[in-house]
Amino acid sequence: MVRNGLALAVLPKVQPYLDSTDLRIRRMGMVTAECFSEKLESKVVLNFEIEDDSETKLLRSLMNEPEPQSEPAEKLNFEMSSLTLPSDGKDEEVELSPSESLNAGGKDSDDESEDDLEPYDMPQSKKGSSAESSKPPLYIQQLLEGLRTQDDPDRIKVCLEAAVPLIDATPAPTLAEVSDALCSTLLFLDDTYDLPRFAELRGAALSALVVRRPLPSTRLLVTKFYERQVGFTQRLDVLQCIVKAAMELRTGEREDGVSGNAVKTITRSVPRPRTRANAFAPHAAEMLNLLIGGANRAEVAFAVFAGAHGRILLGKLIATAGVVLHCAGNTLECRRMSREYFDFVWTTRLLDGVPGSAGGASSALGGLRQPILFGLSVIFACLPSFVLQEEFGRMVRAGDSELTDIQSWLI
Repeated sequence: MVRNGLALAVLPKVQPYLDSTDLRIRRMGMVTAECFSEKLESKVVLNFEIEDDSETKLLRSLMNEPEPQSEPAEKLNFEMSSLTLPSDGKDEEVELSPSESLNAGGKDSDDESEDDLEPYDMPQSKKGSSAESSKPPLYIQQLLEGLRTQDDPDRIKVCLEAAVPLIDATPAPTLAEVSDALCSTLLFLDDTYDLPRFAELRGAALSALVVRRPLPSTRLLVTKFYERQVGFTQRLDVLQCIVKAAMELRTGEREDGVSGNAVKTITRSVPRPRTRANAFAPHAAEMLNLLIGGANRAEVAFAVFAGAHGRILLGKLIATAGVVLHCAGNTLECRRMSREYFDFVWTTRLLDGVPGSAGGASSALGGLRQPILFGLSVIFACLPSFVLQEEFGRMVRAGDSELTDIQSWLI
């Protein structure tokens, strides 16, 4: 039964060789069929009368079982060998048994072969490097080093995902040592490898850094905002992270995004608001001065707000400063901040009639009128009516006040 099963399994596989038009392949099939017919001890033994060559002889030799060794290797008669070892300057002869001689010889040969190998410095294997890349950083210094990695996208992704919790958990003295370097690294970090949620994670990390260190981080970001070599995208990122940080400091809650807020609104009732201290109030005035102070310098304003995207960037700056003022509502500095913000916004209305670099007066009007209206609305929302009347209702010219000028400009 076993032989019949073997014949049924092997012989059909030989048939394609026998049917081949290539003489060499057909000869291999014939030799294989002859050999199997002999081993199966069938009544009909195949014989194709092939003249043997080197290849057919090799195939036939594979069917012959190797002859067993007469004696095992351990029982072979070896001649006594000697090993000379130096000791105190004199040669001593040490006799070894045959098995010990074999072991000693093999050990010496292995040692010699290992000594001939040239050692290479391999600090990280491929497996170790992959494991290290997937491991989240535990310290803020490790986070900074991981974000500065240029050729490891997995490491950058892990560091971005762990940035916000690590920034929140780092003690203030330790964070102060690396906050400037970390802020600059995050701001100029490029999405070279098209990582998922790259912009979201980087923006959240920047906002968390501003929340932990409001004034130092804002001072650095605004300085970068007004530098000439900074691109348009980086400037928008600066304004966006300042807005998120101001809102988080004011409410004490981190924003989850539009979709998250919509789901929460549908699935559960809105809790009753509770009074809490405005953590943004001590930093609001200086943050507003940093934002609009650079725009009041002519040389800086011309370098930043000139060009194709200058009006868009100026409108974003007006809106960002308005959010900062709104987050400082009901504080002692709100009235003074409203005056400074109004002077800045009211001056930009004069650009409505100045043609922009990318178009005429209509393009300038379309790019700045809405931010100006937003800024004026923020002022009216932050200040009570009697404070508005006292601050902006005074006569600045014969029969005209600032509120009258606003009304005439709107009409």
